[in-house]
Amino acid sequence: MFRKGAAVAAAIAAVVVAVPPANAAASADAGVLANTHLSNRNSDKCLVAQNKGENSPAFQYDCVGDFADQRWDFQDIRNGWYQVYNEHAKKCLTVHTNGNEARAVAYTCHVWDSQQWRSEMVSDHEFLLRHRASGKCLIVRGFENGNQAVLHTCDKRFDDQIWFAGYMT
Repeated sequence: MFRKGAAVAAAIAAVVVAVPPANAAASADAGVLANTHLSNRNSDKCLVAQNKGENSPAFQYDCVGDFADQRWDFQDIRNGWYQVYNEHAKKCLTVHTNGNEARAVAYTCHVWDSQQWRSEMVSDHEFLLRHRASGKCLIVRGFENGNQAVLHTCDKRFDDQIWFAGYMT
């Protein structure tokens, strides 16, 4: 059974379709989806930013209810694009380069295209996370704890590219 998954994904979809305010600074507080896990369909593991340093890797790990390193906030930037902010690291999900296998890291938040993401629904509770700068999607290959999140050409046929908010219980 999904824990918060369908409700949170519906909230993401509702926020994505909302028209953002013209002032980007004002939109950071508007339409925020806060304090959620991002779980990968393939592994049923959560996206983690465990360290607080710049360029700390974003990777998958077993989902644990109250660990802040597994909690993410979607902060509305503009036109359906979001920063994905980690509560523990106090940094944004970032990919500095645009090629396949480019690594996702936690980095100080700026309003860069390399830190902007859009959720694209593939079912009523699952979505792709598309990176603005590259147009590629966030994936995690395999099932092991510690596997790095990277970019790859989007293809919703592959479970390692599909995410949901919340986690399996």
